[in-house]
Amino acid sequence: MLCTEYLAGFFDGEGSIGIYPVMHHGRPGFYLRTQLVQNIGEASVALLAELTTVYGAPPSSQQSLRASASPTRLSLFHPTCTSAVQVVHTLRLSGR
Repeated sequence: MLCTEYLAGFFDGEGSIGIYPVMHHGRPGFYLRTQLVQNIGEASVALLAELTTVYGAPPSSQQSLRASASPTRLSLFHPTCTSAVQVVHTLRLSGR
């Protein structure tokens, strides 16, 4: 089980929270997005699998945008808006 203090520390170093404008049924609004980005490796795959179990958002991957001789694959965790609220709530509780 993922402890909230570990998640908070990991999120502090590798995560972000954003509120983005969106049009929904022709009306302007906003949505909350949380994101964790990690180089793909054995430990990160296990961590992102645990996050998927807890928050229900499967990780995705993309090529790093850095120009280097050996490009890095990144694993991304983007929960849905409802799950993003749960992530933020968990992080807030860990700060108490």
